[in-house]
Amino acid sequence: MALKYDYRNVKNADKFLWDDQGNMEEKYQAVIFETMNVGMNEITKDNFEEFHLRHKIISELYDSRPYITKGSLKKMIGLWTNARPMTKGKFKTDMKRRLGHIIDRKLNK
Repeated sequence: MALKYDYRNVKNADKFLWDDQGNMEEKYQAVIFETMNVGMNEITKDNFEEFHLRHKIISELYDSRPYITKGSLKKMIGLWTNARPMTKGKFKTDMKRRLGHIIDRKLNK
């Protein structure tokens, strides 16, 4: 399934989403794609901090530095995507599954 998104409800989106060449800024493009990874299909004033926390957890899991800031997420309040949403319980289960794959891969080297 192709990822679809709608930023029409993002306040002042046309003032910060695009660069001088008309391309979407990479940091906001990353937020859109990360909706699939964190299992959250919209960003609201009530959930942007949880989105950031999930992003940080995933970054730690894969031993990388978080690249999405709370500030970027705050600006993206109103974003909607067709990413499959995950409850907190489902997210935890998914993280345990991913960790299991990482452990198996490292032990089988």
